[in-house]
Amino acid sequence: MTIARLLEAMIAYSERNIHNIDRLIRVRTYAKTIGEPEGLDRDTQFILESIF
Repeated sequence: MTIARLLEAMIAYSERNIHNIDRLIRVRTYAKTIGEPEGLDRDTQFILESIF
């Protein structure tokens, strides 16, 4: 599964609630922003971004 598919599933699960979608995207972005400079391997970065 890709991050995009996870986001799609979470958006559907949230019943298109804008507040929840905004939070999901912000938390995922923070995870990406924190993980990438740390030089995480691809699998670890995926796990970090997917547990938002």
